[in-house]
Parts: sequence; C-alpha cells; structure tokens
Amino acid sequence: MQHRLEWLARECRYNEPRLGIVSLWDVENNAVRILAATLRAAGFKVVEIYFKDWISNALDPASDAQLENLAKIVRREELNLVCLSIRASAYANQADIITTYLHNSLDIPVLWGGMHPTMMSDDCIQRTDMVLKGEGELALLDFVRNLKTGDLDRIYSSPNVWF
Repeated sequence: MQHRLEWLARECRYNEPRLGIVSLWDVENNAVRILAATLRAAGFKVVEIYFKDWISNALDPASDAQLENLAKIVRREELNLVCLSIRASAYANQADIITTYLHNSLDIPVLWGGMHPTMMSDDCIQRTDMVLKGEGELALLDFVRNLKTGDLDRIYSSPNVWF
C-alpha cells in the first residue's frame, strides 16, 4: 500500500491527479456524478465509470473480461487513482475483487467511498489503500488538491480520508 501512495504523490506532483470514479452496479449513482462535477469544476480530470448494473437485486460477479475492460479504461485514460463508490455491504466483496484485480494488474491505488466504507471503515481499510468517510464532495476535493502538491504530510492529513 505504501508504495502505491508514494507513487501517487510523485505522479500527481508532476502529472496532475487523474481520477476514475467507479459506480458499482448502479448506473443511476448521483453521488458519482456530484463528485465528478465538483472535481471538474475545480479543474481536475475525472472519468466516470459505470461498472455493470443490477437487475432485481442480483449482483452478478464481474467476469475476467469485464475486469480487463475496466483496466483498459484506466490505462487509456491514464488514470492515477481509482475511486470505488460502495453504497452497501452487498457490494463490498465485489469491490474487494475489483481492488485486488487493479492492484495486481496495474498496481494503481484505490480509494473506497460511499455508505458502506463510511459505516464499516475499520473493515474496509484492510481491503484497500484509502477510505473516504462521510460526505465526499469537499473532502475528496481537499484530498485531490493535497495530491497535487505531492507532499505526503499534506496528503496524509486530508480530512475524512483514512490510510
């Protein structure tokens, strides 16, 4: 985890933060739209990714092809941070699979946010690089601004972000 955060700090200092905010099994996720709009208004590159949709409360597991397609988007858009929006505990196992895949295939840092990580932060931080707790718009904006400095002390002191 530490090496991914150190890489992210260096990368963002020289090449700007470039985020992918991923909605898991929810194409109507307004939180992702609000977070992305807030960051774009501040001048940051953000890609919204709507990863699968649920049908009748069924969360079909991500296939290898779908995981590789997600990795292709991350590479194509030259993202340096992936943020997963996890609205409920039912999504946490899939988020874990996606995070592990992104770590193993791209070695990219992953931040979890949403209702589940806010309520179950202690569990979630064991499974990802960072957790965003609580309301995310201003906290994520502060975090991304701190990333831009490349200063690890500022990054680690970002409000509402657990490492």
